[in-house]
Amino acid sequence: MQACGKLTMLQITQLQEDGDYEELAEQFTQLIKPWLDIKPFGAVDLRPVIRRLHEIEKNGQAETRSHGIDYRSLQGRRVSARSPNPRASVLGEAFIDEAMDSVRKNSVGHLGNFYWLGDIKPGPAVNPLTGEVHLIIVGAKSRVNFPTPNSEDVVRYVLHRMRALG
Repeated sequence: MQACGKLTMLQITQLQEDGDYEELAEQFTQLIKPWLDIKPFGAVDLRPVIRRLHEIEKNGQAETRSHGIDYRSLQGRRVSARSPNPRASVLGEAFIDEAMDSVRKNSVGHLGNFYWLGDIKPGPAVNPLTGEVHLIIVGAKSRVNFPTPNSEDVVRYVLHRMRALG
């Protein structure tokens, strides 16, 4: 766990396929409990971030390129869209875009498979990305997965932007 200003994160290295992130986080919480109560830090609800990134990309101000977006209705049904390849966006076919807009407005983000773009200046924070950064947002679990290694400044920047958008 690292704390820097308002950003606190628990970083767990990518586990094997059968690994349980929630169980590992709970073990860590119990281990440090005598010295630090992390309950006040709480998990960040990332479901709105998936919706916001989709909306921003649709409006032509993209910080990310969506490779896959999954939504969940309030009654539990799931709708998803995937791009034909990682270099293409989910957006681009009018009838799918219109359907996904309707789904976005009437549901919550469930999963987001995005490529964060470099050379974008969305706010006061300096964007350290020199290329694209792949991440998967697991909205229901308040978890972000970076499938490839990234430097600390890149991870902090992406998490900072996600908090700002949420």
